[in-house]
Order: sequence, then C-alpha cells, then structure tokens
Amino acid sequence: AHACVLERDGDDALDALVAHFRSVAEALVVIDGHEHAPGSAATAIERLLANCPSVRVLTVGREPLRIAGEAVHALGSLAAPPEGFGGGRAELDAFDAARLFIERATAAGATARFDDAEATTVAHICRVLGGVPLSLELAAARTASTTLAQLVVSLGALATAPGTDAAGALASSIAWSYQLLSPAEQQVLRRLTVVHGNAELDAATFIATGGALDERAAVTAIRGLLEQRLLTLDETTGRVEMPRAIRHFATERSATADDLAVTVERHGEWFARVAERFAGQADVLPASLLAPDEADVMAALDASMHSTDPAVAYRIIIGLGDHWVQLERPDLVGAIGEWLSGRSPSDGEQQWSAAVARLSFALADRPASPIHSLAEEAIAVAEIAHDDESPGYLARAAAALSGTADSVPFDMAERT
Repeated sequence: AHACVLERDGDDALDALVAHFRSVAEALVVIDGHEHAPGSAATAIERLLANCPSVRVLTVGREPLRIAGEAVHALGSLAAPPEGFGGGRAELDAFDAARLFIERATAAGATARFDDAEATTVAHICRVLGGVPLSLELAAARTASTTLAQLVVSLGALATAPGTDAAGALASSIAWSYQLLSPAEQQVLRRLTVVHGNAELDAATFIATGGALDERAAVTAIRGLLEQRLLTLDETTGRVEMPRAIRHFATERSATADDLAVTVERHGEWFARVAERFAGQADVLPASLLAPDEADVMAALDASMHSTDPAVAYRIIIGLGDHWVQLERPDLVGAIGEWLSGRSPSDGEQQWSAAVARLSFALADRPASPIHSLAEEAIAVAEIAHDDESPGYLARAAAALSGTADSVPFDMAERT
C-alpha cells in the first residue's frame, strides 16, 4: 500500500507524514536520491523513525546518511562478462549486464541477432560500460540505428577513459551519448533541464521550441531523445522526464547556453497558462489537479519574481486566485506577499490590483502582512481599471481580518 500526503512547507509536511505513519501498523517508506537534500533527509528520517516505531525506511543514494540504526548495503554494478570471455549466447545469460543490454536492445528494435557469433562483442560492450544499468540502456537504444561493431568503435574512447568505478563509467557513457546527438537534440536536451520533474509532452515541445528551432524540429529532436533513452515517456500519463544523472550532465552544459533566457521565458509562459486554467474555477477545478505541474508553476513564479519582468508572476498569482488557500503553502504565500508589497501599479494597473486582491485574501489570517496596507489603493486602481472581481477578494479579506466574514454577502464572496 502507499499513501499520498499533501505537499507543504517545512515541518508541516513532516508533521503530516509522522501523523499518518503513526497510525499505520507496519509500513515501508522508500526514498530515492536522498543525496539531493542530505541534511534535511537525515533529519526527516530520524524524526519519522523516532515517532513511528513500526516504520522501516529504504533509501537509495550515493552516500550513507550516517544516522543511528542505519544498515548500509552497497550496490555494485551489474555483473559483466570478464576480460577474455569466449563463450556463446547461452553463456551470456549468466551475466546480468548482458541480459539487460540484450533485452533493451531487442525492445529498441536492434538489427543484431545476438547469436553465438556476436556474444563476445556483447561481452565487450558490457565491460566497457562497467555494468552500469543506465549506461547499458543508453547504448542499447543506439542499436536500432547502428550495428554492434559500429557501437564498439564509437565506444572505443570509453575503454581507455579515466575512472573505472560505476560513477566514472556512467559519466563517460552519458558524455558519449551526448556527443552522438545531433545539434538540435543536444539543444533540446539542454533546454528541457529547466523543467522540474516531468511535464506533458506538449509542454516539453513548447519549451524546447524557439530561435532557429521550430516546432517540427523540436518534436523530431524529442522523439530522438526518447528513442535514445535520454528522455523517458510515461505511456499512461503522456508525460516526459529526464533521468537524474542525465539532467545533471545537461544542466552543466545549459549554464553556458546562449538561449537559456529564451527557454526560461517559454517555460514561464507555458506554466503561467497552466495557472490561468484555474482562474475563476475554484469550485470546478480542485487544487489537487495542479499537483503534477505545481513545482514548475512555482519555479516559473520564482523566476519571474527575480527578473526584470514580473508579468508571469502576476499571471500565476491571479490565475490561482482562491486556490492559494487550498495549496497549504503558507511560507510561500507569505514570501509572495512580501514581494508584492514592494511592487507598484506601474507594473500594470489591472494586474497589480488583481494580484494584491488575491494575495490579501490568501493572507487574511495574517493581519501583520504588509500586503494589507495596499488594500485601499488596490480598490481605487481596480475601479480605474474597470476590474470588477478584485474588490470582492479585498472585501472578503477585510471581513476576515475584522472577524466579520459572515457579514460579507455570499455573491460578493464568490465574485462581485
């Protein structure tokens, strides 16, 4: 069984986890990639275990957490045929690396027969790749368009590359795969590092498009990256994702990409539209529908707040409207309120007043927030801008602040 706990900020999320698992008889919590937040991960796990004695935690990472009760099990690479392997196809089955490579290559539509005559070639490929699963998958994906002999030639540099451990083999194989990409595929891979987690295929296409790369070229490049396993597609959800190790590699190269600003702009445009789907739909679209894209919406918001053009930030604040309260992210809403209180109507009168109104309502339980000092000005600006919705949010906020929320007419509480 598995549990879904609403994402919140700081200790709120941890409190929710502890409360949930304290009531469960037995549970196994699996955490993948704890090295991305080593300190907080260790603290969270220690607290969870201290309060929930029936819970066990299985976590995967490059380094141990070094906390009490931790039992470390080092996972090596998959077993690869040894140097001098002279067996046939049947003998390859004794090695996990060879079985994985053949399985993935066959699924990719490899032209190879994988018979006795090719067994030693497969063994060599597995050795060069160090038995690292992702490296094997990347190489297997290329067998759809190249022979095993050609693959061996292109892998030649890896055979003498420094670093023979699993991490070195993985880094080398990713670099090798990247070098074999077309310029368009390389560019798209770099661009898609701005996406947090996974995204709809249409979103990935929109973000990857721009400059000299039109939509058709972006679609072709994404298809190529999927075929070569540098991107993965969830057939059920239709969302694409970049494996973590590949994201790390591509991110290092995107930092110097001259089109990064354009990509961030397109990312912001797409996820501003996602937020705007919720505008005026508080009773129709539950906030939970935002969950798959929430990280990217918030990243787009943050990027806009720290840029010279706050338009995307305003669109997201306004689009989510009533949903800010439902998202249960008080620290974030507070920070947005602080930021917005430092802006002025010069950003765009209607956007400014609408954003102030939504945030005032979301922060109605915090009378000390500086956003409330802007209420009178926001009402005046809304009237000038012929904005009929914002005064309703401001009225609801004022009523909540004064403790007279019940006195606000229901139709005003919905929309003026």
